[in-house]
Amino acid sequence: MRKLVLVPAFLALLGPPAFAITCPAKGGSEWREYRTAHFLLDSDMSRFKVESLVKELETLHGMVLRGLYGEGVEIPARIRVVAPSSPGDFKTLAGDSNVGAYFKAGWSGAAVIVLPVVGSQASRDVVAHELAHVLSHFQFPEQPSWFSEGLAGFFETVARREEQRQESQFSHIVRGSSTMGGGVGLMPLNFMQEFSENAGHVPVRELFEWRGEESRGAPGRFHLSSWLLYHWLWNQRSAKFDDYQKRLADGDDPAAAWKAAFPEYDPANPDSLAALDVELSRYGKSARYAFYKVSATPDTKMSDTLLSSADVHLLLLEARLNWPDSREALIRAELDEALAEDPWNTEALVQRARLDGKEPPIEKLRASADTRKGDYRAWLALAGSTRNDDERRLAYQKAVELNPESARAQEGVARALTAEGRAREALPFANRALDLEPWNPSMVEALALAAHRLGKCVEAVKLERRAVRMWSRSDAAPADIAGRVAALESGCKPAAK
Repeated sequence: MRKLVLVPAFLALLGPPAFAITCPAKGGSEWREYRTAHFLLDSDMSRFKVESLVKELETLHGMVLRGLYGEGVEIPARIRVVAPSSPGDFKTLAGDSNVGAYFKAGWSGAAVIVLPVVGSQASRDVVAHELAHVLSHFQFPEQPSWFSEGLAGFFETVARREEQRQESQFSHIVRGSSTMGGGVGLMPLNFMQEFSENAGHVPVRELFEWRGEESRGAPGRFHLSSWLLYHWLWNQRSAKFDDYQKRLADGDDPAAAWKAAFPEYDPANPDSLAALDVELSRYGKSARYAFYKVSATPDTKMSDTLLSSADVHLLLLEARLNWPDSREALIRAELDEALAEDPWNTEALVQRARLDGKEPPIEKLRASADTRKGDYRAWLALAGSTRNDDERRLAYQKAVELNPESARAQEGVARALTAEGRAREALPFANRALDLEPWNPSMVEALALAAHRLGKCVEAVKLERRAVRMWSRSDAAPADIAGRVAALESGCKPAAK
């Protein structure tokens, strides 16, 4: 599964949950969180296996990052990775035996990569593919599905160790090297058979309308076709493709960006798209192409902490991708079990209340924040639940102090200060929130609101339109998004003092 999925809140069953992963409190494996240079890795694997995975993650992070951005670029946030030791546990989380790995947005919008581990290793290609998805969103926060999958396929081949056997349809020329191995722009191994079998590519018209779900009847065709289009653009239309990608990086509407960069392939003109189909078919049969090599030296230092059994319940709920029909019953049971193990767990308290359509128990949340003063999550839960404006701002500020990498906390401070008419003070927090999670429409809107209060109408409206477009493609959009752009367009406040 390779698309960013915004998963709504939570769901139950009386008696033992059929979630199928036993928590530590009932004899299940001990879970730990490992903090590395670029990751928060949650796993119940042995330390030996964790050390091996950390080395792979950090190496591939560096290679994908260099492939995307070149030298000297650092990403401001750590990426959360969930890696259960059991393939069966991964299958439970994925909810589909055809899913090899996936990334999604958690409850707050932060990216989570969920990986299967076989033996002592995860698939290098799979890891690189998912990292390309996450890391590319720092440059291209809004991506059409074909672009997202094409890019991830294009960069996943940095993971290649062995020499690639080239199919007769596709040959290569090497840019800057005469040896094979890992490189950006090779053909992914899992696409080779489809090419050798002359699998037809998806028409571009359908590819542009694609929302990320593969057809059960022909799995992989959209991914293959996305890679082919991206590969053709990079090799055959590089200047125009650079223009298109710059427009995406600037936050332009992807559809408008395509029309501006490729007017000869107007999606509204069936003949022009048919001509592009012909180009792609010809390219797939006879292309010679360039690729380039990258390398990285990993930083494998790490520290770790033991996760409580209640936190393991919440972690696995957040990591879950697909659910059976009894979803709500299963979630309720997991939350009840978490609260039985830790009655003051703030995330469990909030999610359990929301599941029942109730207000979170504010006095319990205040008491929890008071007794767990060093846990930023307690302050976040309090800030998100209180109706007191001053308490909300102070709680968000405390959460930022404890965890500056929390985009949700940074956003909360920005929104609170903006609402108080302190937009200039809010701006650094809004910018930081967007730096940490540029794919999250809520972070985009927080900056839009601060810009609006500062009298930056053009910037505010452009940002709000981007946020609305992002929300329109998710399952977690606020109910009133349709009127939000109009509200900002109705007039700007005078610039803040």
